[in-house]
Amino acid sequence: MNINPEKYSFIDRATGPYKIAYWIMFLCALIFPFTLFYKKLASNFWYVLLVAFGMKIGYYFERYVIFVTSLHRDYVPSSDNSEFTSLPNFGIGLILIQGIIIAILSLGMLEILKLKKTVHNSS
Repeated sequence: MNINPEKYSFIDRATGPYKIAYWIMFLCALIFPFTLFYKKLASNFWYVLLVAFGMKIGYYFERYVIFVTSLHRDYVPSSDNSEFTSLPNFGIGLILIQGIIIAILSLGMLEILKLKKTVHNSS
């Protein structure tokens, strides 16, 4: 019997040894953003900030789930991609991409605070 492991990889991620990381990723990156469809929750600044940071945590867990579970039980030396997983490349990519995302998020939050301050001062 020939079983295609890629066909069942998402089931293994949800029920395998790294299932806690998978479900944290699932909740933070998928479920929490959908709670913003409720107007009462979306109008609360601190809740939106919490969801934004939760999405960021979900993004980190998504990277973890993809990398670790794809390397889990993979002992074939030919599948080792040392160019992609080298520490300098990974660190530079992580710092640049995450720094840009955090800067954009911070600037957006500052603009929202500035806008709220001008609305309250003008009334």
